[in-house]
Amino acid sequence: MSRLFFRIFLVLVMKSSNIKVENKEQGFTLIELLIVLVVIAILAIIGNAVKPKVIAQLDTYRVNSALDVMISQAPLWRGAQYTYKDISVASMCDKQLLPIEICGTDNDGRGANPFGGDYVITSSRAYGNQHINVAVTKINYASVGAVENSMLYRSVERCTKAKDCGSFGKVEASGRDGKSTTIDIDV
Repeated sequence: MSRLFFRIFLVLVMKSSNIKVENKEQGFTLIELLIVLVVIAILAIIGNAVKPKVIAQLDTYRVNSALDVMISQAPLWRGAQYTYKDISVASMCDKQLLPIEICGTDNDGRGANPFGGDYVITSSRAYGNQHINVAVTKINYASVGAVENSMLYRSVERCTKAKDCGSFGKVEASGRDGKSTTIDIDV
């Protein structure tokens, strides 16, 4: 309230004393604009440096979510049967047990994972038809470790290290797109 009186007082004094007040244009100086541009550039550089790591983490999260869905829906596919003989992503998709993100456009899991590879589910070769084997193909080099570590605890043996885990498999392959890896586990 005292500011308002002060302003009114100034206006009255200036009018009575014939002092001209020049209106100064308000705006940004060139230096201020350059500082803002530099800050934006620094943020863009940091964002570009962090982006591949964030994308790799997001892809790993998507793979883990898909594996959890596949593993949890497999008993529904089996139903009253005693075995997982003939289980596949296509047969699970046909029974509408898996979402489109796992089934892919052809309803068979091909090209559906975030790395451009396949989701595969079969009966276990090592542990028999009472267990399943899930695999993720074409995992890019930057994400192999994270996917590997996240898949280990789901294995039959609940492994902590891939080296000593009999229910865990990893195959590295070099293709047209460079180095990629397939990881599978028996559940």
